[in-house]
Parts: sequence; structure tokens; C-alpha cells
Amino acid sequence: MINALLLIMVMALVVYPLLDSASLLAVNPANIMQAGDARLYEDFIYNYSKSIPHGCIVFTYDPGLFNVNNLSAAQMSYALDPVQYQKIAGNYSCAIIDYGYWCGTPNNICSSVLNQFTVEELASATYQQTGFTFALYRITGSK
Repeated sequence: MINALLLIMVMALVVYPLLDSASLLAVNPANIMQAGDARLYEDFIYNYSKSIPHGCIVFTYDPGLFNVNNLSAAQMSYALDPVQYQKIAGNYSCAIIDYGYWCGTPNNICSSVLNQFTVEELASATYQQTGFTFALYRITGSK
């Protein structure tokens, strides 16, 4: 008898949380808010990476995204240090700044990097919900 009561209690402890959260598990994925800005940024890079000449280095927060698109990339922070920038960019025919997704987050260094150089815009896309504009800039000189 005690074993049966113990079994019922254990089952209740296991089954109740599952039944209680079943409504959360049954949500249609189409009704779940997506990271629209991150998706737009990723699509932007896939669509416009071909506008980056081969032989260039891209300074970005997301080097892997450019690497999978067969482009060389380095962490954005290297562009802040003139010695590091010259050491890296000197090995390439041109340098690009990716003003991407992480440039729209707090405490980023994108504006500081962008303000060090004169640039030419290669491509841009604006996320309508926030008005943030992603862009690829070719570095044309130092300020």
C-alpha cells in the first residue's frame, strides 16, 4: 500500500510539470518572435559579400560569417590599434569595415573604428523596426 502511494506521488511529481508546460511546448513556431535584425544582418552579408573584392580583409565582430563566404576577416578591435591595423591590413589589397549587427548594441567600438578612417560605402540595408542601418565600408584612408 505504501509502495503504491509512493509511486502515485512520484508520478504526480513527474507528470504534473509536463502537463503544466504542455501549452508552452505546443506554440506554433510562426507565433514566436524572431531576431529579425540578426536575420536581416545575416542575409545582408550573404547577399552583399560578393561586393567585397577578393584580396580584402574585413574588420568585423563576426569573422566567421565572412570566412564562410570565402573572405578574410579579423576582429574589429584590431582596427582600433594603428600598429595592429597596419600589420594586418598591409597584407591585403584593401580593408573593409563591417558596420553590422553588433554595432547596434551597447558598448561597441564600431563608431570609434569608423571615425579613424575615410570610407566609401559598398552596400547598406536598414532594419525598419529600429531604423538601424547595416553597412559595408571600404577604407580609403586615415583621418
